[in-house]
Amino acid sequence: LTDLGAPSAADAMITGNQLPPFIMVMPAEEELTTPFGYVLSNEIVPYIDSHYRTITDRRYRAVGGFSRGASWAMHVVSRNPSTFSKLALHSIGDYDPDDFKNWIKKLPPELMPDIYIDVGDKDMSRAKSEWLDLTLTQSRIVHEFHLNEGDHNREYWAANVRDYLRWHSTNW
Repeated sequence: LTDLGAPSAADAMITGNQLPPFIMVMPAEEELTTPFGYVLSNEIVPYIDSHYRTITDRRYRAVGGFSRGASWAMHVVSRNPSTFSKLALHSIGDYDPDDFKNWIKKLPPELMPDIYIDVGDKDMSRAKSEWLDLTLTQSRIVHEFHLNEGDHNREYWAANVRDYLRWHSTNW
């Protein structure tokens, strides 16, 4: 994510009063022996809270990801709905549709996160993203869906990073 320009875009947008100040954490899941979702929720979040001045209210916590990272984001939020209030899925990778349907059916309405889905019109994951949009629409779950020009690549995500930052920080 750092090579997509998120840190410099966030700095410029915060300095320009387009976004409120916030902490952005971008862990990688390479070579973990413990499941990434567990590490994020039970190790990284508590570490950040103990070392930085954070607001621990779920309203001020968002998770998002690109491709496989979007699948991880969905997994993390579905298992920790009282920790995160926003879920952004950019060009989502593999996920279990039945697991997703069961999660949204069981989740109390007050713990349903704000959901943002985007995908490029030439992206290999377009059908998965459109299925999520349709499923959420049919379930009457408020969400945003964006079909943009682009493919499943860093150029697409970098072109949209400012929109992602705006969405994550809305109402903070």
